[in-house]
Amino acid sequence: MPRVNNVNTTDILDAIQLGCRCMCMCLNADEDNFPFAGNTVRPHVTLRTSPPYIDIDNPGRFLHPLLAASSEFGVSVAEECIDSISRAVWLSYTGSLPLPLGRDRDEDHNLIDRCAPPIHMSPHNMREAFLALYSLIRYRDSDRARELAEATVETLLEVWGPDTDWDYDRLTRKFGLVIRHRSDLIPGIGRAIGPLTRVYRVTGYGRALELAITLKEKALDGYFVDDGEYDPEMMGTHGHSISAVMLGLAQLADLTSDSNLMNRVKAFYDNGLWDMRDELGWSAEDVAPESTDPDRGEANNTGEIAETAMILGRWGYTEYCADAERILRGFLLPSQLRDTSWIEEPPNPECSDAKRDVANRLLGAWGFAAPYGHETVEIGLNKGRLKFTWMFSAASPVHFARCTERSPDTTRWAITSTCSLITRPMRSRWSRATRMPHCG
Repeated sequence: MPRVNNVNTTDILDAIQLGCRCMCMCLNADEDNFPFAGNTVRPHVTLRTSPPYIDIDNPGRFLHPLLAASSEFGVSVAEECIDSISRAVWLSYTGSLPLPLGRDRDEDHNLIDRCAPPIHMSPHNMREAFLALYSLIRYRDSDRARELAEATVETLLEVWGPDTDWDYDRLTRKFGLVIRHRSDLIPGIGRAIGPLTRVYRVTGYGRALELAITLKEKALDGYFVDDGEYDPEMMGTHGHSISAVMLGLAQLADLTSDSNLMNRVKAFYDNGLWDMRDELGWSAEDVAPESTDPDRGEANNTGEIAETAMILGRWGYTEYCADAERILRGFLLPSQLRDTSWIEEPPNPECSDAKRDVANRLLGAWGFAAPYGHETVEIGLNKGRLKFTWMFSAASPVHFARCTERSPDTTRWAITSTCSLITRPMRSRWSRATRMPHCG
């Protein structure tokens, strides 16, 4: 892969503006302008629609950064873009009960019946649903989103319990749902702790906090343990799910002023997290030792690690602010796709929107970068796919402002004097020195 140009290491506002442009350009004109679910640029160039169980996935991940960027930074976001993504959220709630559901699709992810109600449910995507609803409540004062958030909480308290787990029999027999990914806590409903905390912050709805605390207690029972060690048998190997739950626990501890919980987050940050990150915050998508593409990272993980560091910094552990800035400047900002000259436009005889102007539409995306570039060694050897994602949350740069002060250049941010340089040794199985490919 060629060396890319226009790498950014300092300008947060420009990165956010470009990311918002990307998200609003990656709506599917062939499917009601709902968000595309993903893309590949190696070996084939195309935007992709979603599997049936993640119809809510990208609407939730799009709305949060778009609305936050517009409100917090004054970034111009077309209202038509917000309306299209919001419609995708509303559609996911037209099933047999108030949970985010997906529509039936064939093996190529094409809709089977556009008029049929959604029936596919995945515990993994409760996080994204609450992110979408929270964002519409906070930034649009949406009564509809508030009502759906409350109804979703009540439904979850009925069909999930910390001891009984999911009542899958009831969901399938009574409500006719198709369950996808019957996940354990961490890759499943545990991911919703942070968004539930956010929902409570903006609504004061006590049952949302009740559910978040119940999930927290479950997460502390054998998952996020006292010594902070990472147990793949308990937590799984999906890096983003682990970082999402870690951030959610930090957000809940911050909301409830729970120092014991924050100490548990800090213990994991200082110990187990180093089994899935490196010195600059790069983090593997699949942290299993047997991963076939071990250099494949995920920007979501990196953003959540940085935001967790900022929360710890605000709690007086100022050295974590330095970690956040190093992550932001050293990997998160530089890993944004800002040069698409190397992406070839695909043939498009059927005039599919998924293959139209792909390189331009992907400008500003984050992805699954290696520690050393967009393309991993395995992809370069034709052993994998290179794709990008719009799933980076603008919350990390937004929250970074709370840990920093503005410099004379209003588009840049400088670390405060209270944030020290790195003061602790770093240990990681993903050491940058050992992950760099041989280029000689």
